[in-house]
Amino acid sequence: MRWVLERSRALSRGLRARRPSAPPPPPSAWAAALRSARWSPAGGLTVGGWAYVEGVDTATVPTAVRLLLVDAATGATVEAPTAGRRDPEVNHVAADPDHDYAAGAFEADLPVPDGAPGSDWDVRVELQVGERQWSGPLTGLFRRGTAGWIARRLLPGGAQVVPTWLPERGLVLRVVRRQVTARSASVDGDRWTLEATVTGRRPVEAHLVGAGGAVLGGEVLDAEKDEGAWRARLRFPLPTARSGDWEPHVSLAGGTRRPVHWSEQDGPPPSSAVTVVVTPSGKLRLTHPDDEVVVDDVAVDLEAQPGLHLRGRAPSHLHGFSLDLVGPRTDSAVQVQVVGGRFEVRVPLCAASDLWSSDPLPLPIGTYRSEATTPDGEVLHVRLAQEAVDRSCGRWTFGPELAVRPERGARGRLEVRLAPPRAPEEWSELGQRREDEAYRTRTYAPEDAVFFESFLGKRAACNPLAIRNELARRRPDLRRVWGVFESSVPVPPGDEKVVIGTRAWRDARGSARYVVTNDWLRRFEHRAFQTYVQTWHGTPLKRLALDRRPRGLDPDYRRLVREEAARWDVLVSQSAFMTGALRSAYGYDGPILEVGYPRNDILTAADAVDRARRVRRRLGLADDAPVVLYAPTWREDDERRTPRPPDPETLVARMGAMTLLVRGHAENIRKDRRIEGPHVLDVTLYPDVSELFLVADALVTDYSSLMFDFAVTGRPIVFFTPDLDDYGGDLRGFYFPLEEVAPGPVLRSSEDVADALADLPALREDYRAAYTAWQERFVPMDDGGATSRVVDAVWPDSIAS
Repeated sequence: MRWVLERSRALSRGLRARRPSAPPPPPSAWAAALRSARWSPAGGLTVGGWAYVEGVDTATVPTAVRLLLVDAATGATVEAPTAGRRDPEVNHVAADPDHDYAAGAFEADLPVPDGAPGSDWDVRVELQVGERQWSGPLTGLFRRGTAGWIARRLLPGGAQVVPTWLPERGLVLRVVRRQVTARSASVDGDRWTLEATVTGRRPVEAHLVGAGGAVLGGEVLDAEKDEGAWRARLRFPLPTARSGDWEPHVSLAGGTRRPVHWSEQDGPPPSSAVTVVVTPSGKLRLTHPDDEVVVDDVAVDLEAQPGLHLRGRAPSHLHGFSLDLVGPRTDSAVQVQVVGGRFEVRVPLCAASDLWSSDPLPLPIGTYRSEATTPDGEVLHVRLAQEAVDRSCGRWTFGPELAVRPERGARGRLEVRLAPPRAPEEWSELGQRREDEAYRTRTYAPEDAVFFESFLGKRAACNPLAIRNELARRRPDLRRVWGVFESSVPVPPGDEKVVIGTRAWRDARGSARYVVTNDWLRRFEHRAFQTYVQTWHGTPLKRLALDRRPRGLDPDYRRLVREEAARWDVLVSQSAFMTGALRSAYGYDGPILEVGYPRNDILTAADAVDRARRVRRRLGLADDAPVVLYAPTWREDDERRTPRPPDPETLVARMGAMTLLVRGHAENIRKDRRIEGPHVLDVTLYPDVSELFLVADALVTDYSSLMFDFAVTGRPIVFFTPDLDDYGGDLRGFYFPLEEVAPGPVLRSSEDVADALADLPALREDYRAAYTAWQERFVPMDDGGATSRVVDAVWPDSIAS
């Protein structure tokens, strides 16, 4: 062990200069958007939204918003009663860390346009900020809530007001009189019949038009002219199950075809033979009732475990179905009972899985789409009824573990958006900066606690977890707190979790005597009484921080790197090679514990075989089932997706029956989705990758630091690197040439990877010398005692006498 004291701790505890804010942009750009909209009982359209000028604080500069209706033809203007209000979410949308726009929110009552059919009324926004004024159309739209589904409004005399969104003009209230309207609907045997009125030419044919232009023929009956219009019965075939959505149309003499619109405010009465929806523009849309589940009431319940209360109707022949919320990483499913075509159910927004926790945890943040599956395996569309959209969609409900917002997705599908449980004021970067200022100036009393954070809060894992386990054994008196990105991240029993970005998170970091992390501690203010242990998260192959080109040459980035390293009181290193790399990458000249990596102690522990059996049971793997672990690093592009693994079918063809465990990188968790398929198990959310090493017969990786840790097992490593030239060249660069010293083959194709894995004993023999040299260079001290050596050094009073 080397305990190197090369500089005083006072240096790491000194105050760091704050990065100056960018100068405000000139107040020339402005934004306006619609957040909510619904027709009021009095007849007007009540809307809510925001408007602000970029670079001007609405909190300090007097701001006023007016909404106007302007007749596009005559210029006649009607002012809508408009009231300002404060909404912190505006700052989150604006994404401007230097200015406060929360006072730019508004509510307005747009009157029903007083115009003849054929007139357009543009909705315009006038924004007064200080002495300056901006004016323009209302083009911004939040589509997933009530603003994205505004029904038409009937006027006396049969005309309608249809809210319409146009690319350049934004929200337009269009007064129209439809050429084909229906006033009643009925089912007659296997036909659906409408009583319709047609203006202009005589109706000659009726059709149902489906997706992709599919057409089902109907018929026009009893067409007679009455007071200048044609009155007729339109008969259509009933849609069959699984045939999709259909819209009724009428062909007129001369070849023109027009859609059928509904002439009443409320839709047609429900029928067991057909489901009819009136679209916002008033068109009719038909679906077979067996094709969908309709939710007509949604209520968010966050009192105990988070959940949704849903009520609605289902196909009458069903006695039950499975309702699933399908997310990017995990799902929530509940069995639903149907009685008389109706159901009521509570859908949990939490899930228990032996992969990461036996106790229910909130679902990972993201958007979840709903699906209904019948006992026969048929998947049904789950549609939100208009009344459910009006009552529940687009509004956040905040709880201690989640923020929840029901949304209307494509085809009216019920979707649910989950977010971390931060207060609205904490969502924006501006709000975070304000909380940071309060945190930096707040005085904290030292607490006998350890604050842990790993992978920026995305996992409670790696070296901090190993140190935590040893401290829990030696020093149970210490309070243990984890900073987590979201509430779905599991932490060990007896530990607490605080969500990053909240007041509780800042207070925990401000008062703990010890801070242990494996990555940058962003927004951290080092107190004089604190000891900051930086373990990092792997020996680097790819160049880091100051060693990266050209990023490491940027002056602002170099300053941030050095400020981060100045906070460290001690750095844990896996080897002499890692010590040199991290000193170079971070310009770090402080104390280093070169003791091996704590996270790898379990690989050589006395109970490793028993632990491997337990892990296999948790994963549903037989004791003798061949397992290959695929664990790539992340790619620095906008997608943040896990690189595709070697083709599992090709592996099976060479190796026989096997399971490919896919372990996505922590950087990909927010944007990535599960990788699924035969012979594949996505273990991205499994807490401890070291436990996965115990069950893997071989590792397939690319440039991940796991290549060094897995070498402790002595099992084969194969490098799947189809982008080696780009990644090792312009994108990142390496500290050493991988192909020259790799302890396994460096390959470019799935076929080559499968060939290499087909004979593991031969692979082991072919790379025996390179493997031994690799272990001696990179993991010479990973002997099962690294954690004890770290705890002995940082917490010497915990050593048994």
